[in-house]
Amino acid sequence: MKTSFSSIQTFAAALCSALVAACGTGDDPTVPVDSRNATYTSYATNGERFTLKLDFDSRHFAFQNAAPGSPVLEGTFGIDAVAGTLLFPVQSGAGKTARFRQLDGLVAGNYNFNGVVRPFVGARTFAQNFQDAAGVYNNLSVSETLGGQADTAIQASRIDGDGRLKVCIDATIYTIDKCPSGSVHSYTLTISGDLFTAAPGAPGESTFSFRVARAGGEKVFLMADIAAIGTRNFRVGVAEAAGFRSGADWGGTVQGAWARADYSALNYSSEGVAVGGSATNYSGSLAVLGAGAPQGLRSYDAGKAYVMQNAQLTVLAGTSKGDSAGFMQIGMR
Repeated sequence: MKTSFSSIQTFAAALCSALVAACGTGDDPTVPVDSRNATYTSYATNGERFTLKLDFDSRHFAFQNAAPGSPVLEGTFGIDAVAGTLLFPVQSGAGKTARFRQLDGLVAGNYNFNGVVRPFVGARTFAQNFQDAAGVYNNLSVSETLGGQADTAIQASRIDGDGRLKVCIDATIYTIDKCPSGSVHSYTLTISGDLFTAAPGAPGESTFSFRVARAGGEKVFLMADIAAIGTRNFRVGVAEAAGFRSGADWGGTVQGAWARADYSALNYSSEGVAVGGSATNYSGSLAVLGAGAPQGLRSYDAGKAYVMQNAQLTVLAGTSKGDSAGFMQIGMR
């Protein structure tokens, strides 16, 4: 049987389309495409939401704020001396701390928002139904009023498969199942695509939207907004788990620093560089919280801050109304 040259071309094109990771794209179909290339929907600690398109083959990025009519800001990112860390060319000065890392479909780092460097977390894949988002989460939040007053919140929450969200809001840190009934705030969820909206069941509370990232078997709760009164809010949550891994993460702080965080089940230390170029460092012991508290959450330096983590991220947040109120550090393995 004879096979025409055009038939072979048609078959090859179909095969290449089906196996794009192996065949590649562009002028040279033999060059593999980097699987990290994607558009990452991202949430920043200053309440900003944005998309970050990353092309690791060309080292090109495109940033666009979620606000209607926002321009696309493009550039080429560089490679840091630390393996896995990339550099945004959007910052000048002694300490160039606008950097990022990528792991399991998540991206985390610092970005320069109109001259103010702040941490962010983004993802390429999100839950699209209640069952995929369901789970018990530890949540760390930071907020800042229009007048510059910063605060922190440490809360447990649960998303049920029937479309309900419960959050424990109490002066004591409880796991959601141990939370006093009067401190449980309930919300009804709706979903559009991958965006969840939580409508409160009690008067006086605000409706808010969030996403749940899916990455490497993990679920990450992400929320950021700027309220009508100007308050900037950010919340990140990871699934409650008993274990606490040892290792090192790299990431940013709300003060704009970039640092390495080393930790075990008993200790946490961080060393890095501030935006102005000066060194930053701090360290303290970690302790398991008492009965009724969330698993996996650790108290840092006798309650000056709290630490949570999953397979990709480690997050430290200060204590509400204390000297560390409003502080957050987000690191990626």
